[in-house]
Amino acid sequence: MKAIFNNLQSREKTLLIILASIIILGILLSSATNLYSNLQNSSQRLNSAKSDYDYVYQQAEVLSLNLAQQGFLLNEENTFAELDKMAKEFNLVNYTLTKNDSELKIVYILNDLEKSILFIEDSVKVIGITPSFIDVSRLNEIKRFTIIYKIE
Repeated sequence: MKAIFNNLQSREKTLLIILASIIILGILLSSATNLYSNLQNSSQRLNSAKSDYDYVYQQAEVLSLNLAQQGFLLNEENTFAELDKMAKEFNLVNYTLTKNDSELKIVYILNDLEKSILFIEDSVKVIGITPSFIDVSRLNEIKRFTIIYKIE
């Protein structure tokens, strides 16, 4: 093969080198295009799977909260007892829980904002309803929290 190449004229050698370069460049471009296409397809599948996951997660959260809310409405006494127990665990001061026909109102004093947020998150898990209103009023260093849950 080397002997045949050496017997060619310089113009033929140049043409063969250019042809080989074009073939190698074509193979590289084809591979790069294929890789890019696979990357785009993978990205689309990832986005689709992620949106499916987010949708299912949100629906499961809604269903969970609905079930918890129904459980709350069916078993208010135990829910109130659980909230009172949580209030003691979080050392809430002047804790009051009042319920009327359409809302549940929790008022307490706690100077630790992080602990208060944890209490609110835990109360949402127990009640199964997200608060419709949260108010933090401050008098000097005392923080008074008012949380209202709409009950339907």
